[in-house]
Amino acid sequence: MQIKKDSTFSLDLFPGDTLLSNTGFLNLWFAQILTQVGVKLFDFVLAIQIYKQTGSNASVSYLILAYGLPAVLFSSWAGVLIDRWRKKTTLVFISLLRFSLILLFIPLHSNFFFILLFAFLLSLVSQFFIPLEAVLIPRLVEKKHLITANSFFTLTLYSSAVVGFMGAGPLLKSVGDLGSFVFIASLFLVAGFLGLLLPLSSNKKVSIFSSRHKNLFIDKPWNSIKQGLKIVSKDPALKLGILLMGVSQIMVAMFMSLTPGLTTRVLGLVPEDASVYLIGPAAFGMVLGAALISRIGGFLTRKRLVKIGLLGSSLTFLGFSLLPEVRYFSIEEHLTLLNYSVTLIVGIGIALSVLAGFFNSFVSISCNTSLQSRVSFKNRGKVFGFLQSIVAVSGALPILLSGILADRVGVTNVFGYLSLLIIIVFISTYKLLNIQWR
Repeated sequence: MQIKKDSTFSLDLFPGDTLLSNTGFLNLWFAQILTQVGVKLFDFVLAIQIYKQTGSNASVSYLILAYGLPAVLFSSWAGVLIDRWRKKTTLVFISLLRFSLILLFIPLHSNFFFILLFAFLLSLVSQFFIPLEAVLIPRLVEKKHLITANSFFTLTLYSSAVVGFMGAGPLLKSVGDLGSFVFIASLFLVAGFLGLLLPLSSNKKVSIFSSRHKNLFIDKPWNSIKQGLKIVSKDPALKLGILLMGVSQIMVAMFMSLTPGLTTRVLGLVPEDASVYLIGPAAFGMVLGAALISRIGGFLTRKRLVKIGLLGSSLTFLGFSLLPEVRYFSIEEHLTLLNYSVTLIVGIGIALSVLAGFFNSFVSISCNTSLQSRVSFKNRGKVFGFLQSIVAVSGALPILLSGILADRVGVTNVFGYLSLLIIIVFISTYKLLNIQWR
């Protein structure tokens, strides 16, 4: 496969046959960074606002579900349409639509109903970006660079999460609600400009603005969705990869919904501090995991990485469930981290958050690479759209229950239940990984 060169823009900072000499990849990569920072900032700013208004973990779970519902309703359709649309035009349009949505949200941001509504709308638009990115990476990158490209994207995905999640609290404190949303909107605008610099598609796809756009909805799109399901059902290894990818994403969503309560009720901090002390470190742990995989990916098989990730995640969540026990040692004991003095329980919470992200990245990167390698280019949009739908359907109940249970039995007890569930998944898939992921 030849790397497609961009005839309209050239930035030859990395000459030679390397991934970083691929202009199309670089433009997509930078657009991803800005987009992910914007999305994560927006996500956690809303989570902080809702928790401050209600003081309830269940309310944060409703927000997470508002993000997840579009995946149930539209992700499979999005995958089908992405397979047919011009990728460059779609990327630019999605970025500009996100920019417009944030501007419309500004005058309504203090209303609980509108917070959920705009979370739903932004997630709806994001359903098109998820399969689009999965399709574009193998299109712009040679096969020999594919696992490195995935590691790059996962690395920057989690690095962006570090910036976005850790920046949400300080951003709110420094520039307020209005300034935060204006800043987030500007990130989507720049991402749209970078989309304009992508190489033009050489094949004839239907533009998102084409007069033939309506034919995409008339031409039996459900047949394409069924084809995606048929592709998955015929490949046991593909089904296992989707299952494990779903487990990974559900763990992330449940962790997000529980962190505001963990921050205030266990660590004794304010809701804004959740982004700095828990979510940010978890995202940083994902960065470390992605960086390590990019270095050792050739030495450890994907199935071994998944096993390590599941077992490590279970032990980490068990550690969260035992956090209150630290109080019996000495709640006043302090640690020095990066020149900041924190209590012992906060320091342990930060360390556990880093480990949670670190082990989760082992599962997500391995499964993502496996799915891309087993699915042909023309079907990737369908399969990845189907994946998001399955994750949203299967994850809705656990996410909702985690918030409700946290309010009733305590947030650390829910982490204990989550640890047990991950161990069950680990035991159930151990032999299947050995058989199907050879």
